[in-house]
Amino acid sequence: MIRGMNYPASIHTRGGMSVENQRRITPLLKTALTTTEGKQIVVLLAEVPPDDTGSGHYHPGDEVIYVLEGSVTFAVDGQPDMTLHAGETCHIPAKHVHFGKTGSNGLKFLSIHVEETGTLQRTLAAEAMGKSSS
Repeated sequence: MIRGMNYPASIHTRGGMSVENQRRITPLLKTALTTTEGKQIVVLLAEVPPDDTGSGHYHPGDEVIYVLEGSVTFAVDGQPDMTLHAGETCHIPAKHVHFGKTGSNGLKFLSIHVEETGTLQRTLAAEAMGKSSS
């Protein structure tokens, strides 16, 4: 089941102002978990420009965010919005639709995913909604 399909449409569409081409995602690590067969950990460094609103999306596994610089306000399916600053973390459960709006200084963060080996790392909510309605 994909969470967020009955969530207000705004979480899926607010990302229309996004500047995806100005974001930088740098893969830092992708490795199998040695004590959990079929699972991997992926660590990404993300840099997002100031005042950017991302697209609603979800991940197949759990995600942990650690903010290195700047700030972000996350909207996460079924939870109140949360604002994170440098040095703060949050957990985004698997398949929960979410997106972020960066502050005036932009954002640099680590994104740590625990997921099944070989899965897509991100699915846009609008794409998933289109597939579920066909």
